Amino acid sequence: MKLKVYLEAIRIKNIAKNIVIFLPFLFSGGFLDNFDIQLTLNLLKTCLLFFFISGIVYLFNDIQDMEEDKQHPVKKLRPIPSGQVSKSEINLLVIVLFLLFIFFLFTLNETNRTYIFILCLIYLILNIFYSKFIKKWSYLVGSIFVSSGFFIRLLLGASVAEINLKIWLVSLLIISSFFISILKKYSDSENKSRFQYRIIFFTGLVIAITYCIHFQFEIGYGNYFVLSISNSLLAIYIIFRVFKTFTLNNSHNDPVEYFLQLPNLVLNSFWFLSYIYLRYIL
Repeated sequence: MKLKVYLEAIRIKNIAKNIVIFLPFLFSGGFLDNFDIQLTLNLLKTCLLFFFISGIVYLFNDIQDMEEDKQHPVKKLRPIPSGQVSKSEINLLVIVLFLLFIFFLFTLNETNRTYIFILCLIYLILNIFYSKFIKKWSYLVGSIFVSSGFFIRLLLGASVAEINLKIWLVSLLIISSFFISILKKYSDSENKSRFQYRIIFFTGLVIAITYCIHFQFEIGYGNYFVLSISNSLLAIYIIFRVFKTFTLNNSHNDPVEYFLQLPNLVLNSFWFLSYIYLRYIL
């Protein structure tokens, strides 16, 4: 079915990345006091409009890398390198995605509309620049460019929810998104180097240390010591599990696919719920 091919071309599974848009609201604990249906709808609409603009980015990226992807054992099966989607169909997809983006943009609050449009435009320009110039130039700079998309998602979520971002959330998000980005590049690389391995290990270590410092200052290990230590150990285990899967096991999986696997969804959900319980309920 052609629709399935189109959805695969615009990376439908990567809509899961847009959970980052909800993070400012979720980690503020605001949903525990008052569940705002309108705010939830606005966040969902923001997820959709960002999915549409990122779909354009994925199409552009696949066109740029088409010849190279044809030689890759996994990427050659994608709709564009495999020839399942023609150039005229790609052009039509871009037009449809842009129109859907504009439609959902105008359903949002007028106050946030301009800011959201600017952020999405910045995301589009950064990724086009990345695809044309940065991608094959520098491993680390390229990872920074890719991870910037997660930071833009965080800014979108904070704007829609009208929440001031916490320094700890921004710091953890930036480091974690860089971690995911270099994991993706590592899994895509045919010639994995010790340098890449060390960068990934060091970044995972920084995430673990940053989280533990945040936990100590925001919640503290003094009260409910066993529960608090358990939450931090679970966070460290999740980081190590990701590191082990993509480096020691030499995985070629996409990090998004990995996080969408049921055991990982359950594990991450349990960590998040225990964090919310310790910070806002106890």
